[in-house]
Amino acid sequence: MKRMVNGNEVELTNCDCKVYDHGDRYLVVSDAGFGSAAVVRDRNDILVSYRGKQYRIQPPATRIAQRVQSSGKLLAPMPGQIVDIRVAVGDKVVAAQTLLILEAMKTHQPILAPHNGVVKELKAKIGIQVSEGDSLVWVQEATVE
Repeated sequence: MKRMVNGNEVELTNCDCKVYDHGDRYLVVSDAGFGSAAVVRDRNDILVSYRGKQYRIQPPATRIAQRVQSSGKLLAPMPGQIVDIRVAVGDKVVAAQTLLILEAMKTHQPILAPHNGVVKELKAKIGIQVSEGDSLVWVQEATVE
């Protein structure tokens, strides 16, 4: 079941409820009332324990990143507008370096290099609107010195 958590759509199974991120806990509101849920991060997923039941949340951006990270071809994790580009084709980058910034729902989402390499393709331009899954940048893996 898909739910919104702080403006992000997340997959939440077996829960007819609303979930709000509150730091190390989630606030869960359902027909039965509201309560606090324990939150544990498991790699890219979030595990939520609420009233004796366990739920696994996997943000869409994580699912997309998992598919393309090994290729270095980075896609837009959500619809938004490109507000900053910090690299150009031919630039050498290091893993986790910010390549560009996507603004979605008034929040800046940095797009990070998945590994050390060279920017081979840059499709993003400042000011353009992108849809979820649009190709933004391709970082070919390489040793950076």
